[in-house]
Amino acid sequence: MDIAAISTGLAMNDLRQQVSIAVLGKVMDTARQNSEAVVQLTQSIAQPHLGGNIDIRV
Repeated sequence: MDIAAISTGLAMNDLRQQVSIAVLGKVMDTARQNSEAVVQLTQSIAQPHLGGNIDIRV
């Protein structure tokens, strides 16, 4: 068993895990920002005065 190879392999696995966690954090931040932008856009487009009355003529 090569101790150096095992140590290097473990270090690489740890690095991969840290990178994956960092990327996931960035993705979550981006998704949060996008959802906040969609909410703000939806609120700015909403017209609450529409749809309150129905005109029916027979």
